[in-house]
Amino acid sequence: NRFERHTINIGVVGRAGQGKSRLLQSLSGLTSNEIPDGSGGHCTGVRSSLQHQIGEVKADVFFHNERSFLQEIIHPYYEKLKLGKAPFLLDKFAHNPLPELPQDLIKSATHNAMYEHLKKYHECFPKYGDLLTKSEALTIKREQIREFVAQDDVAGERVFYNFLAVKEVRIYCEFPNSDVGKIMLIDMPGLGDTGYGDEERLIATLGKEVDFVLFVRMPKVVRGVWEDVDVKLYDVANNALKSDL
Repeated sequence: NRFERHTINIGVVGRAGQGKSRLLQSLSGLTSNEIPDGSGGHCTGVRSSLQHQIGEVKADVFFHNERSFLQEIIHPYYEKLKLGKAPFLLDKFAHNPLPELPQDLIKSATHNAMYEHLKKYHECFPKYGDLLTKSEALTIKREQIREFVAQDDVAGERVFYNFLAVKEVRIYCEFPNSDVGKIMLIDMPGLGDTGYGDEERLIATLGKEVDFVLFVRMPKVVRGVWEDVDVKLYDVANNALKSDL
């Protein structure tokens, strides 16, 4: 399957604030309007691929449908947070109140963070829900890309919600070094950037679509040691690449 592809797929992995987005900008010739970066926290919302193509910069946006949104995004929260029977219809998820977080999980910071992210999906549904009905990819211009891949605008304001419905964005642009050949760069949201379940999707993507991983970490000037979260993310990527061999 790997040799039948027309590109060598390079997954770029790293925590937020490590320079991953700046590296991708340098390699692709794109800017922060298309590849979000910032110092205010997590900004990338979805996985996007960057492929060399001569011509105007454009992108194809692929959205979740009702089934994939509920099964891949929402249901894992219900299972992990012990919220009971998960909704199997978008209408039920959108209009019924969320179950309360169980008492035995209330004191857990991790589970509370997961629950807050699930609340974002629930409370912001009117702002992105109509995108889940699109059966075909949406082709957009360069100036529209950020509002589908980012959580915030260039000023750092959290005004974008489309990314909650997006499954993948494929960006076509002319790389500055056109002799790089047929490669595809796959920008993965950093560990902890989004919600529960994203690590599982990261593993699935790496195992099936990525040929090797470029792990990006910015060393500190003082005491630049590998931290536990770095080691965990490295193991996630490494184990995913071995999963189908």
